[in-house]
Amino acid sequence: MPEEKKSSATAKSAGTSRPSAPSGQVKPKIKKRKLSVLKRIRQEERKRKHNLSIKTKLKSLIKNVSLAIASKDKEKAREALRIASSALDKAALKNVIHRNKASRLKARLSRKVHALLST
Repeated sequence: MPEEKKSSATAKSAGTSRPSAPSGQVKPKIKKRKLSVLKRIRQEERKRKHNLSIKTKLKSLIKNVSLAIASKDKEKAREALRIASSALDKAALKNVIHRNKASRLKARLSRKVHALLST
């Protein structure tokens, strides 16, 4: 017996989803979420952006210390270290970075500055 051909409508619907958008794209199913979940998402995004700005500022302050050390400017290095240490402590206090990381960065910077000051 010859095999029967499936109709084109059945072949299309078997295993594929039909496009519902006029552009031919398949719309993704959007999961319903509670209002508290949506609020948490908004809060986390706001917090992420804020923490990112603090981390960027920390990197700049650490770079300022390194540049002062490279230029062998003792007073500028001492002042930059003071500002960077304070900012690292504040970031650790607000859980932007881990307190051990803040301590480690401060130790490394102060070791370099004190090596410069002793010469």
